[in-house]
Amino acid sequence: MLVEVVFPAVERYGSWSGELEMRTASGSVPVLSVVLAHRSRGAEPAHFALVNRDISARKAAEAQARRNQEQIAHANRLAAARELASNIAHELNQPLGAIANYTSGALLKCQQPTLLASELQLPLERIDEQVQRLAQRLRHLRSFVRKRSHQVRPLVLADVIAAACRLCEWQYQQASIELVVRVPDTLPRIYADPIALEQVIVNLLLNALTASRRVNDAKVVCMSARRSGQRQITLRVEDEGPGVEQAHQQTIFDAFFTTRDEGLGMGLAISRTLMESMGGALSLRADSAKGACFDVSLRTETDCLMPSSTHTSPPPSVIAVVDDDDALRESLVWLLESVGLTTHAFASGDAF
Repeated sequence: MLVEVVFPAVERYGSWSGELEMRTASGSVPVLSVVLAHRSRGAEPAHFALVNRDISARKAAEAQARRNQEQIAHANRLAAARELASNIAHELNQPLGAIANYTSGALLKCQQPTLLASELQLPLERIDEQVQRLAQRLRHLRSFVRKRSHQVRPLVLADVIAAACRLCEWQYQQASIELVVRVPDTLPRIYADPIALEQVIVNLLLNALTASRRVNDAKVVCMSARRSGQRQITLRVEDEGPGVEQAHQQTIFDAFFTTRDEGLGMGLAISRTLMESMGGALSLRADSAKGACFDVSLRTETDCLMPSSTHTSPPPSVIAVVDDDDALRESLVWLLESVGLTTHAFASGDAF
């Protein structure tokens, strides 16, 4: 890199600075390098001065700060999950109740002496649908509370908003507050971490719900998205609550600042930090006519549409079923073979 990049830059501009890796006997060391060209009278051509400063401590501190931020964000998600406990119970209870009903109906039909197998098709299909729905809900909740690192990637904003709304909709129904979402289908994809962005939206929705409960005639919380720049989308969350007092507008994003007796004052602070780590921003609109209005700025892709692949791989002739649970393995084999597929079952990866 010195020969290909640094020295040509020094010869052209007179100096260069940047971060490099120095190899030592015990490994590599990150350094901040400054290279200067000697251009005084009598100086030899291509004579450079190189100064390296060890920045290992700074790099270690930055890595520790990132780990601390991830731990704080994880704690905030766990706190949000506790606040959403009633919604989570409702999300799980609905498919379980449906499964119980269809199962009871199927068992009653089994008592008929002239039962046809086709008569059990509908309840079994409905049970399968509810099982898939329950599994999807559990995967969503597990991914939301799991400790993880940020993975910024292209996303469809409407999908993240829908996931956040599902977590909060039960609370809104119980409070008789309507959650209105206006997101155009023509918006380009955004760059964000899906769980971090969902966490920010959940924090804003819960704050809006709490504020709306303080005003008797507050009926609606509105979430909308629009283009706000060449490669930028603004997601807006507006409520009809009491709003943010003028004296608090400069400190509302400070850590541990809260106007609620039961609040920790970390939701908005963590949300702003998460947005900044994804290259976005979170701000409060000071000119809101009624209630509070928060803007989430997000980076987007270009307007070009990504080509969709039409290639599909042919199904395998033999499907390997690997699971250490006998009942689950046998049920998967039965399910696959019932639709005409050939399977080989293994109790472990080693046996496979």
